[in-house]
Amino acid sequence: MTRSGVNSVNTREISPEYLSEWLEVPLEIVSKSLEDMPRAPMNFIVPDSSDQLRILKECHRKLEFMMTKPSSDLKKKNWESRWQTVSERVATEGVSEESLRPAYFDRKMLRLRGTYVHGLEASFAYSLHLAILRVLFLHHLQGATSYTELGSGTGINLLLLSKLFPGAAFLGTDWSKNSLQLMSAIGAARDVNLEGRGLDLRTMEGGETIQVPPDGVILTIHALEQIGVRYESVLSFLLAQPARVVFHLEPLVELYDATANFDILASAYHRHLGYLEGYLPTLQNLEKKGVIEIMECKRLGFGDVWHEAYGLVIWRRS
Repeated sequence: MTRSGVNSVNTREISPEYLSEWLEVPLEIVSKSLEDMPRAPMNFIVPDSSDQLRILKECHRKLEFMMTKPSSDLKKKNWESRWQTVSERVATEGVSEESLRPAYFDRKMLRLRGTYVHGLEASFAYSLHLAILRVLFLHHLQGATSYTELGSGTGINLLLLSKLFPGAAFLGTDWSKNSLQLMSAIGAARDVNLEGRGLDLRTMEGGETIQVPPDGVILTIHALEQIGVRYESVLSFLLAQPARVVFHLEPLVELYDATANFDILASAYHRHLGYLEGYLPTLQNLEKKGVIEIMECKRLGFGDVWHEAYGLVIWRRS
């Protein structure tokens, strides 16, 4: 029995070699992407088979209870309050990857590559999240002149992009006033061309002011989760833009294995909360019609104990 309270099969480390094999990115790109990243340890244990089953049963029991109650939709005031907390921290501590950390990266029990794992450090989930983004950004998005993010939240993704590609222009969007203030703080601290604009992803109000150039990138990171099946306005906006590529890292329920209990539970949780659904099949249908080309589509298999928000889809207009 380890100090985490679970029986461990073994202890593992998220090394550059591990990331390279997992994310299918050359090791030299992984190493380069992590060069200026604070080297916090990223160690985890894999619970043994008996604990895997215990965790699954406990999650199932809790989910059954959740499903007796209405799903808790995170209203605007909840997100505004969350981003206000981050904004106050940034005002005190300055702009950094740590000060911009969203509060939901606080769990140690996680899903990783088809199994439950336990991060040994309190920072494990957030450190791994940042490493994933750095690697994927450098591998897939380098060379663009502009980066437009829909639903920027704390602005952490813009900070990472500005470090990797300091000569580019950056546009962050969100409906939250605190989020827009955070983007202003990041732009000032980094001395880069970074602007924040108001945009409501549920209605795309504010989207009329955004024009992405042909050599620009559009990205969403965990931003489409809350729009559920109401993604048509977002997709219409994306299809109207001449961007070089659209990059999504989102919860994609269609990527789960419908025959595996591990994934059946995650799908049920995803659907109970009304998260994004139908978007990926719609993209796939558009590809069949020759409207778009899907360049990458895969499940990374990382998330909290309940579900995964790391479905990677990269596409462009045909």
